[in-house]
Amino acid sequence: MKRVATVGTFDGVHRGHHCVLETLRSYAGTHAMTPLVVTFRNHPLSVIAPERAPGSLCSPEEKEAMLRHEGMEVDMETFTPDMCALSAREWIRRLRDNHNVRAIVIGYDNTFGCDGRTMKREDYIKAGKDEGVDIVVAPEIDGISSSAVRKAVEAGNLEKAAEMLGRFYTLRGKVVRGKQLGRTIGIPTANLLPDNADAVLPPFGAYISEVRIPDMPPFRGVTNIGVRPTVDNATLPAISIETYILDFDADIYDAEIEVSLLHFLRSEEKFPSLSDLKRQIEKDILCARRYIPLPLHCQ
Repeated sequence: MKRVATVGTFDGVHRGHHCVLETLRSYAGTHAMTPLVVTFRNHPLSVIAPERAPGSLCSPEEKEAMLRHEGMEVDMETFTPDMCALSAREWIRRLRDNHNVRAIVIGYDNTFGCDGRTMKREDYIKAGKDEGVDIVVAPEIDGISSSAVRKAVEAGNLEKAAEMLGRFYTLRGKVVRGKQLGRTIGIPTANLLPDNADAVLPPFGAYISEVRIPDMPPFRGVTNIGVRPTVDNATLPAISIETYILDFDADIYDAEIEVSLLHFLRSEEKFPSLSDLKRQIEKDILCARRYIPLPLHCQ
């Protein structure tokens, strides 16, 4: 089977990526080809310049699942130093010879190959023509990139991040046992261990969230991300992600759940007592009940 492919990191699989995927689907349908995404478990910067490697917006497994949901074949590779040395023309040959690729879709600002930074679209098109591979440029969605999504999340602007993603930013992982101090004040929480250890996190604080548990409807929640200064006195306390799930009372330890962050409520602070902390959380819960998220632009 002949294939039309694209190559990229695809971190977060945002709306800009969806333009590339739609171009892949359209070209594949018109030319009787299979759409293929070649992507990476690790960010290329983790090899090229580790000190500049960003956190991730999703785990490799989440990324692959989202891409397959869009009807793509996925070749998930580990980016290596050898790949750093491949020129754009060598990447084209590699895709042609390894996957029977006869066309490559690139984003409007996408580059690949060690010489890609110096190449214009016309250079890619010529290199492809020389190797018997069509080069197709996807439409542009201005201002949307994985870097822009990361910046929005890190700034606590979750609504802006959601508009770029086409969905709310979500942390996925396993519910693990914590100190269970929430139970002592009548506010038990689910402690999330994210699947991606380098997950991008917003500023420490409380957030209105939506929680999805397997085989259950979604629940509204209040999620605290931070170092719990009211109850933890360690010199270097670990970052915790704890969610009080509204109208829910069940044992979900070891369950894989999803916590979508909808709206920033307040910064993390140290309260004089657990009673003061409880009163604030009760206010947060009331805000969460009343919150109505704005509709998103989705692909």
